[in-house]
Amino acid sequence: MNADAQSRSRALDGLRGIAVLQVVIFHYYLLLPIETDGYLLLRRLGGVIDGLTLFFVLSGFLIGGILLDARAAPGMFRVFYWRRACRILPLYFLLLATYGAVRLMDKQGHFGLIYYWYGEFPFWNYLVFWQNERMVRDAVLGAPWLVVTWSLAVEMQFYLIAPWVLRFVSDRRLLVGLGAGCVLAAPLLRSGTNPYLLTGRLDALVAGVLLAIMLRNTSGQSFLLRNRKALRVLVGVYLVTLVLLRAVNATSPILDNLTTTALVYAVLIALLADGSPWPVVRPVIEVLAPFGLLSYFIYLFHLPVAYVFAAFRPQLSVLALPVTVGLAALSYRHFERPLIGWGHRLQYRQPERFPSHS
Repeated sequence: MNADAQSRSRALDGLRGIAVLQVVIFHYYLLLPIETDGYLLLRRLGGVIDGLTLFFVLSGFLIGGILLDARAAPGMFRVFYWRRACRILPLYFLLLATYGAVRLMDKQGHFGLIYYWYGEFPFWNYLVFWQNERMVRDAVLGAPWLVVTWSLAVEMQFYLIAPWVLRFVSDRRLLVGLGAGCVLAAPLLRSGTNPYLLTGRLDALVAGVLLAIMLRNTSGQSFLLRNRKALRVLVGVYLVTLVLLRAVNATSPILDNLTTTALVYAVLIALLADGSPWPVVRPVIEVLAPFGLLSYFIYLFHLPVAYVFAAFRPQLSVLALPVTVGLAALSYRHFERPLIGWGHRLQYRQPERFPSHS
């Protein structure tokens, strides 16, 4: 890839910022019981960007890139899973702990913090990242305090499979063929269930992996360089068309499709990850990159913060977003970043080179 690592990271942090703010703003401000035409239009426009799908494509791209670069390294599995555990589990278990503490407090004080607790399935499902499967099987969302964690379960299940595939499938054509098959199969696997399952999100995750493969191949890089302007137009036309459709309350079976969305987002990531952002995008990236850095906490805790405001200070609920961001900044500096550094004490080692006997 041509861009330096720092600029790529900042660009992708900007995309993370877009993704997490879309989810949070939609939950905080666009699901209110308001039926005016203007508000309903705003709600529809708020769905032009699909933050969750963007998160999944980004995750597939970044994790796929890490695994592709390290797949020949001794101890690759140990390093990968240790780093993922240090990044994901501490904050997730903190969320589960706050859930337990607030549940106990509510049981004693009857504050009405959560209108139901364990939902209709046992708590152990959260401990083993099985909540998304249980949600589909029992047709319930579970505890509202923890409802957003279904997407984390999807990612954790992806982490259990992707390293093994990328380690042992060494033929690039076979790998691309398997990936393309997953992308094409995802719409069929989604039908009859819903997008809460790993099988229903394979298109987004694997589209990111395929992009990582493409940008590590000379012909893929050349294709991107030759067609950069056309790809920018493609992304722009897609977004403008969605805005126009939302404005007239219309849909498109092709554009309003998770697979189409995932592929367009993969193109967007390619344009930002393999070169400098075009001028109209750079200021947006710079503003949103800090939110991307804090996105994990913001995503996990934005609903709990909203519940606390609703229970104790509903008149100040408009402050839920800045409070969430402030807590995220504290968490990243004093809790997450030290743990990330701890995880990175384990390094991927280069394969040993044996002397030639020729």
